[in-house]
Amino acid sequence: MTGEVSIGADVELSVVGRFGDVEHDVRLWTEGDRLHAGPREAPALHLSRPVELEGALVIGWTRMGVLHNVARLVAGAGPDHAEGGVDEWVQTVDHVWVDGEGLGFGLIVSGQPSGRATLWTDPGGLPIRREQTVDFPEGQMRVVERYDWLEPPPAGGSEDGPAGGSAGGPAAGPAAGPAAGPAAGPAAGPAAG
Repeated sequence: MTGEVSIGADVELSVVGRFGDVEHDVRLWTEGDRLHAGPREAPALHLSRPVELEGALVIGWTRMGVLHNVARLVAGAGPDHAEGGVDEWVQTVDHVWVDGEGLGFGLIVSGQPSGRATLWTDPGGLPIRREQTVDFPEGQMRVVERYDWLEPPPAGGSEDGPAGGSAGGPAAGPAAGPAAGPAAGPAAGPAAG
């Protein structure tokens, strides 16, 4: 799958490609105080913009990966914990530097150890690759997401927050396309391919 993410005054996540055994073309976007999501030609989700949407997307992307929210979008749901509580829901532990360019960490989801991930960055600190192993009762899933920044966030931050910020997130996200295990990862955050 490949897609694009943009987080600013309005938010947009669009993804095209195979998820499982089915081709998808899905989109999540905001228009002012409204959130819309679903298949590009027939979005079925229309609701008030969740109060913590941007934070849920940015934290979800960096901690869980884009694939998680793409899976929810394909299933007809909005981003996890967009009404709040994402910080408590998904946490990272056991942080280690990997080859001086990546941050490795364990994932705790709803209080349960759930896998490990490494987030690789470019020399400027922007995410460019994410490798994750997710633990399920049936076994493990390996996901690789690659991010190409179409428009880097402002160097000094913006009115929405710091560059790459936690409050407003990237002014224009990256495009991302993952090559993943059984569920092949999505494109996310930045532009990906």
